[in-house]
Amino acid sequence: MPAKTHMTEEQVRKAELYAEQNLSRGLLAHTRGCVQVAREFALRFGVSMEKAAVASYLHDIAKTISHDKQAALAKEMGMSAKEIRSYPPAVLHGPLGALIARKELGIDDPDVLQAIAAHSSGCRNMCGVAKVVFVADYIEHTRTFAGSANLRARKYANLDEATVSVLQHKMQYLLTEKAVIDPRALECWNELVGRPR
Repeated sequence: MPAKTHMTEEQVRKAELYAEQNLSRGLLAHTRGCVQVAREFALRFGVSMEKAAVASYLHDIAKTISHDKQAALAKEMGMSAKEIRSYPPAVLHGPLGALIARKELGIDDPDVLQAIAAHSSGCRNMCGVAKVVFVADYIEHTRTFAGSANLRARKYANLDEATVSVLQHKMQYLLTEKAVIDPRALECWNELVGRPR
């Protein structure tokens, strides 16, 4: 069966209920902030608001799963041990969240699944929904890191500009902390900054 190209408000509500039932209070506040920003960006840049809302509600559904269960889910998802190790620990919850969305909520929309899977690091060939959720996850109002207010206040000309700004901020932080940068983030960066302006 081909993937649906449209999501309904009923699907948005189902995703919201799932988030309410499965996320901690703090993570739910962050998620609601992400949904708000995602809807604003979706409207502004011509992306499906329903898809952006569903992906935003579900983007962190695997974040609080224990490492043992994450490994089991990753194996069930068909990931090799090498592939699992390729994800920094803070990033693996994205692909696992996409699996949960597909298995438990029946979501088969490739844009929504990509947005959930890639919300932490980005990826090559990001669709509009994925860019919206990637940016919204990082700049929503509960985020208070240095520079967050500036990222929120910027008037982005397009989604690529917003995505590059967030990627740049994330990578600068990771470099300062001498932390691992997910290769998918570098691929996303190279793809976006290599495009003609």
